[in-house]
Amino acid sequence: LFHSILYNLDGSIRDGRLGMAISNGCVRLALENAKWIYDNIPEGTAIHIS
Repeated sequence: LFHSILYNLDGSIRDGRLGMAISNGCVRLALENAKWIYDNIPEGTAIHIS
């Protein structure tokens, strides 16, 4: 799952860590990068991370 950093309901940053192994497989991206993927990569596209 690709998503941006975590935000609180009021829009403040809840957890802004990027580039660290802190989940069980999700890939956190800067908001503008997450939006680019959402807008440009078709749903169901295979992604290989090495």
